[in-house]
Amino acid sequence: LGGHTGFYPDVNAPVVSVTALGRAERITTCDRIKPGDCIIQYRPLCEEMEIVIDYAQGKHIDRDRIERLSCLNMALKLQSHVSSMHDITEGGLATALMEMSVRSGVRIDLDHIYIEDRVRKRLEDMGIDILSASSTGVLLASCPQDRLDEVLGMDDEIKLIGRVKEGSGVFYEEKPLTPGRDAYGGIIKWRKSQ
Repeated sequence: LGGHTGFYPDVNAPVVSVTALGRAERITTCDRIKPGDCIIQYRPLCEEMEIVIDYAQGKHIDRDRIERLSCLNMALKLQSHVSSMHDITEGGLATALMEMSVRSGVRIDLDHIYIEDRVRKRLEDMGIDILSASSTGVLLASCPQDRLDEVLGMDDEIKLIGRVKEGSGVFYEEKPLTPGRDAYGGIIKWRKSQ
């Protein structure tokens, strides 16, 4: 059983909660990362935030966009090829990488932020921190260097974004990366100002 509990002080809309139970032959957690591993990301950041913004602006949301908010099929495909996995939900990329680093006792150097340019610009123009924004449907994984080409070849939306070293913490451009503020609250405040 896996799960997540979140609190968003500015969210006053209905929230759906689901629990699923099952049996697993193998559980892939985020505490098996080793120095020398590569960090990969499936799908670009912040598609969820773009959907939330479009919805707040009264735009129609296509079913295809909603279906992209699940990374389950890719997680099942990757499971036997990677050493760890983590979804990018509450706290965004920064929090997910920090949790992976702490759980495995390693340093993660982020080399690349995988996000569509138009989405980056849109969110940054609204003052939303793309590294802390929830990105449901996006999956992080670690894999040994000798499996990297195989993993990257599994899907065009899998990108190498970082490397694992001995040490602790998460770094981007040689600076420590720390989780930022709640992106949902930023969207709600933006919406109220319109």
